[in-house]
Amino acid sequence: MRSYPSHPGSTRCPALFQGPWWGTNGFMEMIKAIGFDLFNTLVTVDPMTLAQALDRLMESLQQKGFQFQSESFKEAYKRQAKKFLEATRSTGRETHNRFWVAAALGDGGFHVEPDDPRVQEAVDDYFQAFSKKCVLLPGTVEALERLRESFPLGLLSNFTHAPAAWSILEELKLRHFFR
Repeated sequence: MRSYPSHPGSTRCPALFQGPWWGTNGFMEMIKAIGFDLFNTLVTVDPMTLAQALDRLMESLQQKGFQFQSESFKEAYKRQAKKFLEATRSTGRETHNRFWVAAALGDGGFHVEPDDPRVQEAVDDYFQAFSKKCVLLPGTVEALERLRESFPLGLLSNFTHAPAAWSILEELKLRHFFR
């Protein structure tokens, strides 16, 4: 096993930490900070999590008094999510899932605003499904440890609910890497 000075015994991410870009007068010296996306960069999630999160969302909404057929709501939610994501692609402006949920409920005849506490709580329940299902991609901790020695690290993600992103980072013991 080849060992690297900053991480004795580590064999992960070796190419990142060697070569002309890393040392004196390399382009890495011009970089002021490094940002990471969350999903499929630092962590991955079980493919079934999205379906489980949607089930949690529907259950939470129904417990809060919204009565609907699950399949009808799923279709409305997917339709609204697609609409909002397409708008994001054209404008570059992200929307929170609360807007998707309120619009899907609107399709079902409920007149509710995205900031309605029932919607906010249901969205919190939706995102809680992710925190326990995420796993680190191989080499994540080693790369963050090494990069943190030279650069401030940040999280740049289109995960629309920041408290859930921070919860995932805390659950996986990554929070301390980011400012």
